[in-house]
Amino acid sequence: MRIRDLSTGVVHEPPSGAGDLPRGARVVRDGFVAWVWHRGETWRLGRVVEKPGAAEEEEHDLRAPMPGVVGRVLAEEGQEVVKGTPLLVLTAMKMEHEIRSPRPGKLVKLFRTAGERVDLGDPLAEIE
Repeated sequence: MRIRDLSTGVVHEPPSGAGDLPRGARVVRDGFVAWVWHRGETWRLGRVVEKPGAAEEEEHDLRAPMPGVVGRVLAEEGQEVVKGTPLLVLTAMKMEHEIRSPRPGKLVKLFRTAGERVDLGDPLAEIE
């Protein structure tokens, strides 16, 4: 298991055979983040995971700018879009944020549907 200290970005890999947390550690989990308290120190840790969807180096990957819930989907797969075309609406903290196409092209894939929860950086759409 690999864990990343989100405050420093350092990835820790425990030695083989060390599967459990040390005795006396307290852990609180919040989504993909875990807060660990041990011997007077507090650590904020996150799992190192790959996000679903297109690879990060691909330019056509449109990602969520904030965590929230997809309120409405405004475009359909296969639709030709121009820069600024509304694709979907994210709802977060009682506010709506319209996600628009960053460039012209064809909307190849929508990774989320209405009502789905998204986290920061989750893929939303693929535009060619």
